[in-house]
Amino acid sequence: MKRAWMAAALVAGLAAAAARLPAQSLVVLYLEGSAAQRTDGAWAPLSIGDELSPGASVRLEKLALVQLRTPGSAIAAITLTQPGTYALRTVLASSASLRSTGALRAAAIGFSRVLSGAGTRMDAVGGVRTENVPVEDLGDLGVDGTSSTEAPATDPIASARELIANADYPGAARILHGALPSASADRAREMSFYLASALELDGDVRGAMAALRAAPPRGSDDWALDATLLGARLLEDSFAWAQARDLLVKAGAAGADSERAPTYFFLLALAYRGTGERSEEAAALDRVFALDPSSELGRTAYRLRQGAP
Repeated sequence: MKRAWMAAALVAGLAAAAARLPAQSLVVLYLEGSAAQRTDGAWAPLSIGDELSPGASVRLEKLALVQLRTPGSAIAAITLTQPGTYALRTVLASSASLRSTGALRAAAIGFSRVLSGAGTRMDAVGGVRTENVPVEDLGDLGVDGTSSTEAPATDPIASARELIANADYPGAARILHGALPSASADRAREMSFYLASALELDGDVRGAMAALRAAPPRGSDDWALDATLLGARLLEDSFAWAQARDLLVKAGAAGADSERAPTYFFLLALAYRGTGERSEEAAALDRVFALDPSSELGRTAYRLRQGAP
């Protein structure tokens, strides 16, 4: 009963936040599979180019994917990938809330830190997904100041990780795309994982999902745990909070080392926030702060725990 009450309170809070959002239609940018929309009447099939009001609901069948954009933009504002029914007002309110609290930025910074290697710490410039730092501000530079197109190609994964650490996600994707055709099967899987990560951090959820399908991790792969974090991020990118929670809970925190654990618990907290399990969210945020209080993740976890915007 307590959990049901908390979930109802969360939905009410999101609905109130949504009511304060300016009314803005959304346009179907991309569609795979079967999906439908309803505003007041019956369900109607979705097609690319359809315009949806913020009060509409969208229903996805299994294996469907829908990307929605705001009018005048060519970039997806909302991506839905999991079967179910979504109220757009609630989805928009959830997205706005996560952005305003800095949760999306902090999660991206934490994940970038994990990808860049143990012991690496990023400052607040890196890892901003979707609203990332413009590429022209970063230049086309690796960490040594040389152009990424001129950097030695001896290890494309190492080069891509350096570029990810510097928030040059398009540069990392270019290197990996170029190296994939000549890679062995095992190296191709690892490259596909880092390619999926770079695309996800750059806001390309659909491309990241396609790349990740080519990167099934094995237990012996040193990036297998990172693939779980990426899978959870992609689910949270598409507002599939319960699925993200279940993936993380099933994986467990036992395998997350000191570098991965803060990101693991932060993603778990966001999943619990999305499902309305507020006491579990609070416990996960407390773990983040205890593990890494001075990082962007730790500071954001503290703000979320205190209820501050």
